[in-house]
Amino acid sequence: MQGFADRVDIAEDDGGEQRRVDIIAEHLGMKRVGWIFSASTAAERDCILSSSEILAMARLQAQSGDPYFATAVVSIWSDEEGAHSVHFEAFQCSKQAVQLFSDGWFVPSDDPKFVATSPDKEVAIVAGRDTRKIENEFLVTVVPIMDHSGPLTTTFPVENRLTGQTVDELRACMNAAKSKPYAQRLADFHMLLFLSQRLGESDVALLCDAVRTGGEVAEGYRILIDSLAGLR
Repeated sequence: MQGFADRVDIAEDDGGEQRRVDIIAEHLGMKRVGWIFSASTAAERDCILSSSEILAMARLQAQSGDPYFATAVVSIWSDEEGAHSVHFEAFQCSKQAVQLFSDGWFVPSDDPKFVATSPDKEVAIVAGRDTRKIENEFLVTVVPIMDHSGPLTTTFPVENRLTGQTVDELRACMNAAKSKPYAQRLADFHMLLFLSQRLGESDVALLCDAVRTGGEVAEGYRILIDSLAGLR
């Protein structure tokens, strides 16, 4: 994924990471329910979501086939005194917008505040008026965020950050939780994804099953992970 001022480009997964993510999620009893990206604030670009971002939302919702598939947008807001805070909201394209996208009605727009309609289609009718440009707000709905907690920890670095991931972070996270049962020490999605680069699919599946059920982690895996982290 690569971000620009008014759009997010989603690259094809050529490294198999998405497959590893899906395996981990499945064995943790989870499933993918959306995607998340960071954006400049609405004040900086005159819209909460740009037209290209809405088209990306519609495409991903259509591909998922899940009526609850959502998009979370994170941005940094500043108050009058210069203090910064993290602001996040969740959205969905409307069912009609997803259907129109799937039917080829929408094309890229040169105005980030409007989604353009294809010249090959009939003129759209919005608020009783014929138009070739639809304001973004007509195509999205706000999704309430009920809570911000989950069964996993979030201490291990995220993989798509400038800081990167190394065995030093693995060692630090394992040491920080050394008083917990071994399966709980591994209960971090990004840590499991990091380990999946070095273990086979069946090995990762067994580790995730142990995390989900609170079961024992086989001694061989404990030795392997501790050795990788420099704990042995």
